Amino acid sequence: MKRRKNREKLLTLKSKNILVTGGCGFIGSHLVDMITQESPGQIIVIDRDIKKKRPNLVKAFKNFPRIKLFQLNVSNYKNIVEVLKKFKVDVVFHLAALSLVESLVHPKKVVLSNVRMVVNLLELQRLGFFKTLILVSSSEAYGTAETYPMSEKHFLQPTTPYAASKAATDLIALSYNKTFKNDVAIVRPFNNYGPRQNPFFKGIVTHTIELLLANKSPVLYGKGEQTRDYIFVRDTVTGMLEVYKHKSTRGQIINLGSGRMIKIKDLVNKLIKISGKKIRPSFLGARVADVRNHCADIRVAKRLLGWEPEVSLEKGLKETYEWYKRGIKLTYPAKRV
Repeated sequence: MKRRKNREKLLTLKSKNILVTGGCGFIGSHLVDMITQESPGQIIVIDRDIKKKRPNLVKAFKNFPRIKLFQLNVSNYKNIVEVLKKFKVDVVFHLAALSLVESLVHPKKVVLSNVRMVVNLLELQRLGFFKTLILVSSSEAYGTAETYPMSEKHFLQPTTPYAASKAATDLIALSYNKTFKNDVAIVRPFNNYGPRQNPFFKGIVTHTIELLLANKSPVLYGKGEQTRDYIFVRDTVTGMLEVYKHKSTRGQIINLGSGRMIKIKDLVNKLIKISGKKIRPSFLGARVADVRNHCADIRVAKRLLGWEPEVSLEKGLKETYEWYKRGIKLTYPAKRV
């Protein structure tokens, strides 16, 4: 990662007790991997499905055997209080959330749960149970891009209940920062991909790889003209750690993306080429509430953090494809909503 000349004294996770919610999931497990390299005092992971997703943390446990795991729902206020009291947590990275796919089937459940989780953490932070909250949001909060690239000032027009829950919790977190001085920073990752992602959640990269490995035709919705900004998961979690370390991020929203957009059909064709298979994509009707265009403006991250992604799309896609090709099974089965 390129460093800018910056006189800001960086914070450190050394000797700190760190709680990661959703820490057994796709992005969360990669974040825990990286935290183990920061010489923390203790790492505590909360996830709603520890048993099935624990294999995601094999590398992390090898580096830091003392990780504590709790199968809890962050929307349960009493249980979270008990964990925070027991470990005297310093920093919380909040990644736990019910998914976009779930919100298309159970919208009320997803909205209420996602909002309740964040409000619980903000209230507990306000009451002094921990110092810093790094809230992981989503670029879905922006909706379809009206201007390119999309800066943090792009207005919010979420198209799904999931996206609306993310927009709402971001605004609530900012209100706690302004009103109660909560030490909060918000990260908005764009389209993540990489090892450990569950194809059931319809991430186009892993879903396409799953189909290619089964010698099936990849699926494109509509004409595949939608654009996205793809970022490799390790670049994202590096950015999250930098957001914590830079005190100047507090009370701000930080985009983490590649700053480049690609059409879905071109992305799928890249994966077909990597696979070496002579397969053509099939086309289905457009998906409900599908975002049309997305592209991150990452100038704030570059200016405040000296951060920019290091893994090229081609390199990241190849690594991801090879990871699945080696026969590594999903670390948790496709959950039916």
